[in-house]
Amino acid sequence: MLRNRVVEKWAGREDQIPNPPPPPAVIGHTTLTPNSVPNGIPYDMPKFSAMLPTPDTNGDFEEMCMPAGEGVRVIERLQPAAHIVAEMMEDARRALEEQLAGRTA
Repeated sequence: MLRNRVVEKWAGREDQIPNPPPPPAVIGHTTLTPNSVPNGIPYDMPKFSAMLPTPDTNGDFEEMCMPAGEGVRVIERLQPAAHIVAEMMEDARRALEEQLAGRTA
């Protein structure tokens, strides 16, 4: 999970979460099955919902479930954004040069 406000407050204290949860009861709104049902089904996201936000979601993202995803396992090192961008640009330049070299050969 990405560490947001709700994770910071409740991680390791899940057994202390009040039932019903503290306000607000609804933390956002999204659309269920937008590709299966015409216009989808409107859904009010309750506090502590496991429903993942989608591009259609709006509301308090600091209260929503935000999984980090599978890509987190492949992080090999932490580095400044400027280094990451420079590395990506160098990789792109090299790929374009190789592609152009293949056309002229």
